[in-house]
Amino acid sequence: SDATYESEDGGPRLMRSVIYARSQHGNAIHPTQKPEAIIEPLILNACPPGGVVLDPFAGSGTTGVVAERLGRKAILIEARQDYHTAILNRLSGSLL
Repeated sequence: SDATYESEDGGPRLMRSVIYARSQHGNAIHPTQKPEAIIEPLILNACPPGGVVLDPFAGSGTTGVVAERLGRKAILIEARQDYHTAILNRLSGSLL
């Protein structure tokens, strides 16, 4: 619309509503795996370049993959060994 958005603290203008991203159905490693396109704007808006992202429920490691691509560090925590192995494979490029 013609209306402009100005943040009260001078921060960046955020997307207004929906993030359009292809679902991971059919090729997901984890049952609730998020598309990288959903995670990317969250990291860009919440973590400065060179910053650290914490994902205490890492699942398939999408947050780590996106953080690495965007020049951020990531601390990923995952209790299940099979998902931990999948994360290592994704980050090494084996499952990308």
